[in-house]
Amino acid sequence: MDKDSFVDLLKTFKKRASGLAKNCRDASGKQVQSAKLLADLEGFATQWFDEIEPVLRGAYSLDEDVLLRYREPLGKILELIGGRPSKSMVQTTLGSIAASIHVDILLMLA
Repeated sequence: MDKDSFVDLLKTFKKRASGLAKNCRDASGKQVQSAKLLADLEGFATQWFDEIEPVLRGAYSLDEDVLLRYREPLGKILELIGGRPSKSMVQTTLGSIAASIHVDILLMLA
């Protein structure tokens, strides 16, 4: 994947984090219960592990500490998907990702 395509993928990932956080906020109850939203969260977290992290690790040799700041919370989301994760935990995680990915990763690639 060329650099421009990868940057576009990261920008889409950032927007998706914000959109999913909004969907969690708008869902009723204190836990994520919608099967569709749970599937969307799973797809989002899986995309990090399948498409994004391997490229950052291999092609760009991104610092391990930066990768860990995304790996841990996204891994936690995947762990919790089997149950009903707390909306506030998911919103906080997604908000943090959306807020930091630009500085942590996108600027590094510029």
